[in-house]
Amino acid sequence: MKTSQKTVAIVAIAVAVCLLIVASVVAAPAAPDVTISKSVSPRTINADYTGVLTYTITLTNHYTDTIEDVQMWDVLHPMLSFGAWITDEPANFVEAGNIISWTTDLEEEAVLTFTFTAQLPGPQTMQTIMMQDGEIVNTAYFSFPYEDTIVIGTPATATTRFYRYIFLPLVMRSFAQ
Repeated sequence: MKTSQKTVAIVAIAVAVCLLIVASVVAAPAAPDVTISKSVSPRTINADYTGVLTYTITLTNHYTDTIEDVQMWDVLHPMLSFGAWITDEPANFVEAGNIISWTTDLEEEAVLTFTFTAQLPGPQTMQTIMMQDGEIVNTAYFSFPYEDTIVIGTPATATTRFYRYIFLPLVMRSFAQ
């Protein structure tokens, strides 16, 4: 075999290998794109506030097919207790301690929004939270089976921060002239 024939053969083999690599990359399906977001209202509270916090979680399927058995769970701050659903209660909803969870099928390009309240504790407990943490952090997670794996999505966090008014005494003094 001449040198030019060897070069052509090597180039042909290299092109065939590249085509195989490209074909395998194109043929491998990508995991579905699902995102989660979370918000809280109010975002800042006075340390004496003892009402409720309202949380909204949005789960979005950017994939062009239904994703089955999507599991979502939300971990409330240990000092909070679940209040009530503002939107319709999700199917398969379970409340266990400070964890709220549910399982759902997420239709193609669907957007699911869940809104609920969480009860804040009394003023003395609020003072403890404020002194220890300075904020209430609440995180939502999701996962779903895909092919032979479990896809765990990026969690979403919502934070409520405390503020406190401090009143300083007004000192008045009269200076002799």
